[in-house]
Amino acid sequence: MHICYLGDVDSVHMRRWISHFSKEHRISLITLLRPGDVPDDKTESWFEERGCRLVVVPKGGPRDLLAPIRVRTALRGLKPDIVHAHYVTHYGFLASLSGMRPLVLSAYGSDLLIDSRNAMKRRMLSFALRRADLITSQGANVEDAMRSMFSFDAPVIRVVFGVDTEKFRPHGDNRGSQGGRMHTIINIRGFDRVYDPITFINAMALIMRDRPSTRAIMAGDGECFQRARAIIEGEGLANSISLHGWVDHEDIPALLADATVYVSTSTSDAGVPVGTMEAMASGVPVVTTNVGGISSTLRNGVDALIVPSVDAKAVAMAVIDIIDHPERGESMAINAREIVEREFSWQTHMATVERAYLELLH
Repeated sequence: MHICYLGDVDSVHMRRWISHFSKEHRISLITLLRPGDVPDDKTESWFEERGCRLVVVPKGGPRDLLAPIRVRTALRGLKPDIVHAHYVTHYGFLASLSGMRPLVLSAYGSDLLIDSRNAMKRRMLSFALRRADLITSQGANVEDAMRSMFSFDAPVIRVVFGVDTEKFRPHGDNRGSQGGRMHTIINIRGFDRVYDPITFINAMALIMRDRPSTRAIMAGDGECFQRARAIIEGEGLANSISLHGWVDHEDIPALLADATVYVSTSTSDAGVPVGTMEAMASGVPVVTTNVGGISSTLRNGVDALIVPSVDAKAVAMAVIDIIDHPERGESMAINAREIVEREFSWQTHMATVERAYLELLH
């Protein structure tokens, strides 16, 4: 089976799908890049090792007008058995314009929950969804939003961008500062506005006033990165909050292995975000905002501590509670790991996708 994905070349999620399905199938990826942002040698080697053909379509300015034609031309040349676009607003819209079938669309969350607020993007979403043969959704909240806003005939299956529970697993005692080790609070959601990194920084400032033996690690990139850096420096927190920038997915287990608490301050999510699942699988107690599918999946005080969005004081109090009561954090971490094993196994969800692909071809 030849599967052609449309998605961002640097997306961790896209690469995980390619890594999985390239073991048994022929894979191609069509991606949009601005001139000058050509894949480096490391990126090209990554795709070559997996036998994945990489097709780059230029984007930006007037080039965007030609992107639909170039994507359609590329797809007709590749002749895939399945066209699967990740992120409905952009790649899904381009794939739907090509007329190639069968067409699978994966909704990430922000494309439905945030992009739909824009009138033009809402029309793009409607156009793409009406032409899909299958839609995958990460959470019930995303599917509910889809069905409430748009009319379409394609079936929707829940496919969580789950966790490799062998790679992400508990690593001994990572919940205290026993032996003089500092408490490490980790946030690897990135610096996009939707992830609200500023609230996390403000929470850490509150925590460090009362718990000076605490440090934080923030990883990722995004439009709020420079503002976040300025706040950290202005508050005199540069020695306590480390900014790691972009971290390869292969390196995330090592970061989590040293974490006391994992924090997500996101203001919008689809289901339970992958980063939160990975922390749960790694045995790290979680503090998370009550967005997406959090409250329908996790029990406050049992599986995680759930706090309101944009509330630095609530985040700080929850983190301090786990630091001061490590046995409570350990109990929540054990419960959370069990949820991941039961509901969020990467292998199980990818097997669901494979069956859906084969059904589309028969």
